[in-house]
Amino acid sequence: MRRTLFATLLAVVVAAATAPAAWAGNAGANHQVVSAAKKAAPKSSKKAAKKASKKPKAANRWESLPLPPVLPAPVASGDVASAGAQIHYMTFGPTAAASDAARVVVLLHGGMGNSDQMTHQVAALQDRYRVITIDSRGQGRSAPTDDGIHYAQMADDVIAVLDELKIERATFVGWSDGGVIGLQLGIRHPARVTSLWLLATNYNLAGMQSTASSATFGKYWQSCAARAVEYGVAIDDSAKVRAALRKMWRSEPEIDEAELRKIEAPTIVALGDHDELIKRQHAKRLATLLPHATFVLLQDVSHFALWQDPDAVNASILGLLSQPVK
Repeated sequence: MRRTLFATLLAVVVAAATAPAAWAGNAGANHQVVSAAKKAAPKSSKKAAKKASKKPKAANRWESLPLPPVLPAPVASGDVASAGAQIHYMTFGPTAAASDAARVVVLLHGGMGNSDQMTHQVAALQDRYRVITIDSRGQGRSAPTDDGIHYAQMADDVIAVLDELKIERATFVGWSDGGVIGLQLGIRHPARVTSLWLLATNYNLAGMQSTASSATFGKYWQSCAARAVEYGVAIDDSAKVRAALRKMWRSEPEIDEAELRKIEAPTIVALGDHDELIKRQHAKRLATLLPHATFVLLQDVSHFALWQDPDAVNASILGLLSQPVK
C-alpha cells in the first residue's frame, strides 16, 4: 500500500446485489455507480429529534476498517524463486487437474500487506474458479528482501508463479499496489492477461493525494505491522521492507499513457467515492486511457472498499468473470 485498481462492460450494481452485473456499452464513456438503496426515514417529533441529536454520531462506513479474517486452508501453497526473492503463493478452489477449462483468478494485495487482505474475494470465488493469492516480494509470507522493490519486478514475480503452476493466462484482481502490478502485467505480459479488475489504482504520482490526516490509514499501517509479527518477520526486516516500499512510492508508478493505451484486456477500474489516496478524476482518466475499460464508482466506501463493502466488490468482480474468454 502506498502512502498516499473493452468492448463490453458491467451494468449498474446495487451494493446489496449478489448477482453479476450485465455487460454493455463503449469503454470510453462507461461509468457505473454502485450504491445501496436507502429507505425514507419517518418523521420524528421535535422532542424525539432533540433527544436523538444528543446521541453520539454513528461512524460513517467509509471511516471504518473492518479487517477481514485470515484465509481458509489452501489447496496448495509454496514458494517460487524470482530474481533473488522467494515469492509465496496459495491456491484455492478446483485442483489443477479439475480446472483445465476453468477460469483462473489471481488476487494481488495492497502495499505492505498480505494475501489475507483478499479473504472476502477468495470466499466469493473459490467455488467456481481456481484462485491464486500471491504475497508480493518482501511482504506477507514472502521472505524479506534487501533488494529494492519495484512494480515492474513484482509483475515479473507474478509471472514466475504462473510459470511454476503451468498457468498460461489469468484474470488479475488487484487492489492499490496490486492494481499497479496489474497494469504492469498488462503492459509487460499482455498474452498472460485475460482481464483486469483494478481497485484504487493510480498510474502516476499525480493521481495520489496525502493521507497524513487519515485515521483509517493509520489503523491500516498498524494492522500490517501486526500481521508481519504473526508471520514471524523480524522487526529489522520489516523496517527494511517499509523503507524499500517508501522509496518506491516516492518515484513510482510513472506509467506513460501511450503504454496504457496498448492494454487490450477487458478492465474494470473501480474506486470508492470516499477514497483517501486516489483522486477520482485520475481513476476516471485511467479508465478512458485503457481501450476496453469501465469506471465503477463504489458508494459510501473509501480506499478500503474491499472490506467495507465486499458484496459490491465481489459482485463487480463476478460480473467481469462471467464474460466469455477471448
